[in-house]
Amino acid sequence: MLPKIFTKYQNICIIAPHQDDEILGLGGTIAFLIKHHKNIHIIFTTNGEKGIKKSLPIITSFIRAKEFQEVKKTLLNEFNLSQKDFNLKEYFLNFPDGKLEQNFSKLKEKLNSLLIQIKPDLIFLPNINDWHNDHKISHTACFESLIDLKTKNILIDALIYEVWSPFAQADIHINITEFASLKRKLIQCYASQVKQLDFESSIMGLNAYRSMFLKKEERLVGQNNYVESFCKLIF
Repeated sequence: MLPKIFTKYQNICIIAPHQDDEILGLGGTIAFLIKHHKNIHIIFTTNGEKGIKKSLPIITSFIRAKEFQEVKKTLLNEFNLSQKDFNLKEYFLNFPDGKLEQNFSKLKEKLNSLLIQIKPDLIFLPNINDWHNDHKISHTACFESLIDLKTKNILIDALIYEVWSPFAQADIHINITEFASLKRKLIQCYASQVKQLDFESSIMGLNAYRSMFLKKEERLVGQNNYVESFCKLIF
C-alpha cells in the first residue's frame, strides 16, 4: 500500500547531486512511487566525474551514467513494466563534480527552468548538512528556486532526504521493508561506487536503525524492518 503521505502527489521530482544519491537516500520510496504509477523526474546536478579513483573524469561520467541505466532496467524488470508505462525521466545538468559552488547561478537558473517545465507537486532534495559540498549547494540552489517559484504562485511541497549526515530528528518515516531487497539490488547497480565503499551495509544499516522510530502498528511483524526518513522543508 502506498504510504498515505504520497497519495495526493502525482508529479514528483528528485534532486540528486550524483548518480547513486537518489537510490541511497530514497530507493525504497522510489519503488513505492513507481509501483503506484507516479511520475518521477530525477535531476542529477553534477556529472559525477570524481566518483572513481584513478579514472579519467570523462570515463567516470560515462560509467556512472551507464550504471543509472542499470537502475532503470532493474526497476522495469521488478515491476514488469513496458517503456511506455515506465514513468521515470532523468535530466543530466552535467556541472563538474565538486564545482557546483562555482556554478551556483547557472545551476539555480537551470533548476528554475526545469521545475517550471516539470511542474512537480512534490520535490525531494538533499540534506544541507551533508558533508559533501555538492549536496549542500544542490540543496541551497533548489531551496532558492522554490522560493522564487513561490513568488510566482507556483507552490511545491518539499522533503529532505539523508545520505551522508543522518538527521538528528526526522519528520516522516516510510517503512520500505517491502522493497528492502530491491533497494539492495539498486545500490549494487552502482558497481563503481560499492567497490570503493560498502554503501549497501551502511545505508541499509541506517534504514534498519530508522525502523526504531516506527509506531507499533507500522511495523511488519516477524522480520527486520527498514525505513527511509525525511524532514519537511518549510519555506
